[in-house]
Amino acid sequence: MTTVLAQPVIDRRVTAFLSGSKKMLIDGKWVDAASGKTFATYDPSTGEVLAQVAEGDGEDIDRSDWSCNTLPK
Repeated sequence: MTTVLAQPVIDRRVTAFLSGSKKMLIDGKWVDAASGKTFATYDPSTGEVLAQVAEGDGEDIDRSDWSCNTLPK
């Protein structure tokens, strides 16, 4: 007996969304990582790259922390 797995049909809107680099939301704005670095996220079922995602580091944490501390209390 042979099992055949069908490749799922992915909606074009999902494909369009995943095609570009993903940014971080800091202070209500979508921004690139301060370093400009990204990393790949993978589809666990195929091993294919789904998207490139902003790779945050200490400077990004500082930017986020600063924006939180400037909010009215």
